[in-house]
Amino acid sequence: MPLFLGAGGHLRDDLPPLVDSVRAAHAGLDVRLHPAIGENTAVIDAIAAAAVALAGFGE
Repeated sequence: MPLFLGAGGHLRDDLPPLVDSVRAAHAGLDVRLHPAIGENTAVIDAIAAAAVALAGFGE
């Protein structure tokens, strides 16, 4: 499953028409688009915790 960290041009502009063409060519295939994984609060929290750890805060 492809994951996108941010909702840049590929996710906003390029991917929807490609997914539409796959859906048209393969009617029985369930293809779903979800928000970019980088917009998930658990991912944001994990990135923030990693940044704090790498910066050496709390040592």
